[in-house]
Amino acid sequence: MRALTSLELRIVVEEIRSDYLNSKLAKIYLPKSKTLRLELHRAGQGRSTLIVDSGIGMYLSKFKFENPMVPPAFAMFLRRHLLQATLKDVVQRGSERIIEFRFNTKNGTRFLICELFGKGNFILTDTKYSILNSAVIQKTKDRTIRKGEIYEYPEQSFDVLSLSRKDFDNGLSAWEKHSIVKYLANGLSLGGRYAEEVCINSGVDKNKKVSELSKDDKGNVFASLRDLLINFDSPKPVVVMSEEKHVDSLPFILNEFKNKDTKTVKTFSESVDLVFSEGKVEKVRKERFKSFNKKIEKIEKIVYNQKSAVENLKKKRSDLKNKIEIVYRNYQYISKIIDRLKKARSAGHEWSEIIEAAEKEKASGLIEAGMFRKIDSKEGLVILEVEGCLIEIRLADKIENFTDTLYHKIKSMNSKILGAERTMKKYASDRDKLLKTKETLVERVESSLPKARVAVKKEWYEKFRWFFTSNGMLAIGGRDATSNEILIKKHMEVGDFVFHTSMAGSPFFLLKDGKNIGKEIDIEEVAIATASYSRAWRNGYRTQEVFYVRPEQVSKKAEAGEFLAKGSFMVRGKRELISPELEICVGIIKNKVIGGPKSIFDDEFFCLIPGKSKKSEIAKKIARELKVSVDEVMFVIPTGTSDIIG
Repeated sequence: MRALTSLELRIVVEEIRSDYLNSKLAKIYLPKSKTLRLELHRAGQGRSTLIVDSGIGMYLSKFKFENPMVPPAFAMFLRRHLLQATLKDVVQRGSERIIEFRFNTKNGTRFLICELFGKGNFILTDTKYSILNSAVIQKTKDRTIRKGEIYEYPEQSFDVLSLSRKDFDNGLSAWEKHSIVKYLANGLSLGGRYAEEVCINSGVDKNKKVSELSKDDKGNVFASLRDLLINFDSPKPVVVMSEEKHVDSLPFILNEFKNKDTKTVKTFSESVDLVFSEGKVEKVRKERFKSFNKKIEKIEKIVYNQKSAVENLKKKRSDLKNKIEIVYRNYQYISKIIDRLKKARSAGHEWSEIIEAAEKEKASGLIEAGMFRKIDSKEGLVILEVEGCLIEIRLADKIENFTDTLYHKIKSMNSKILGAERTMKKYASDRDKLLKTKETLVERVESSLPKARVAVKKEWYEKFRWFFTSNGMLAIGGRDATSNEILIKKHMEVGDFVFHTSMAGSPFFLLKDGKNIGKEIDIEEVAIATASYSRAWRNGYRTQEVFYVRPEQVSKKAEAGEFLAKGSFMVRGKRELISPELEICVGIIKNKVIGGPKSIFDDEFFCLIPGKSKKSEIAKKIARELKVSVDEVMFVIPTGTSDIIG
């Protein structure tokens, strides 16, 4: 993965400034020491993940990767100071790879400075740039990054965007011994890719030395450089494709890629995300298959070794059988040799005399004499070559003893071959069984891999508690005092039914057009939801009285001398009462996670009643079974402890 140039970082900064200022900082993660992950939330836009990677750069990501179970100390520090802070500005200092985020917090303005050069660092300061903390303590001859110190920016080099012709020419004089492309890439910090683009567009050979440039060459290069920089002000981002994979990101098309397959995207950040995140997904995929591949590799090695052992043993067995056959075919000749050697030894001849006599007899033409090769006097062995096969026979033994020994070896080898074949068969079977599970494993791994979040347009009522009744009527309820207030003031209409419990601490629920077409089942379902999402759940009640009235009976006007808090309303006149049992079921209807009464569900769902298990534990269990995010389930579960029934 290539690092983004400072010019490319500038584009990302402008994209964030354009779309994400005044966002709330909802979550902060530090998955690696050099990577910061910020979840930004903006009303009407939902959540977006901003990745700040010291080794790569910065980009907005649609992918959701796993975060550490135990957050590092610096991540916890940032959470204490910045969670729910408002992003007010993002700036890049000149052409430096330093990004400064300015947040409004409850304790005043805070600057989060991200250094994307060298080993990288993240520093939090106050408005006077006094360092509150940093991810890494750093000390150089020019500055110190440590709590309590004043943060100082590194000495700033020139900004290529404000480069004048005079600055350009002065720079050339210092690079006369180098090529023009090297001056552009390193001297002006364009990077190799954009330096070559300038050379191509100017018509000047990139390898031409600066000292060899003519006046026209210099003018053409400078003009080409200015044109390139203008493109960064109005980017038209693309992703370079190869075999349906995203392999590179560009803020605009370059000559190098004109004949390659590309895909246009809305933002440069999106193109960076597709390339970098796809690489990360592939890394996660390999990691998830690592254990499986290790098992397969281990089994394959055992099968291979056993197969090799069987082949070697069978070859040795074949050689032994062949040797026995040779001995029996040449039994009389071998017997003569053994007998003569024994007689010579019995007659008192020394081994040296016997060997000398045997060597002389080789020329006699006798078959048995031609078989003689050597005598090992220490071991008492005679070594013969019969039909091209070397045979070692102990003089003290009979030929039958020699062949019996060979038969015993063959028998032992047969046993070893059977054992090796059994082992090979067992592990081959294990391998085949394991390979059969690969398809399931692939499906499981692929389904668990991080995927790009698809922005789904939400209906206006999805910010509230909501469901459609058995007869398809919309029921919507408040989540807190603020949403109760909005629900009644903005969305209550003539013809609706308004629901509330007889005790304080209840959401208001609306059954839209309930007065005109609402049936008994619809009213009962909304009453169940009203009771279940009320304080009665936290109190562990099994039933709770609910009333419903018409909109004209609901007013924000309090009685004389009384005050109505936010989310509270006066209800006057006759009330229709119903006492449902508390129960909320969670399931999926039309690809959305819904919480509501049991009667609205057809397929798989989970029913909850007030109980003893924590909300988070219940949410994790249901999310795992429904294969949805925990946040989606948490959104529809009543506040308090619960138990899953049925």
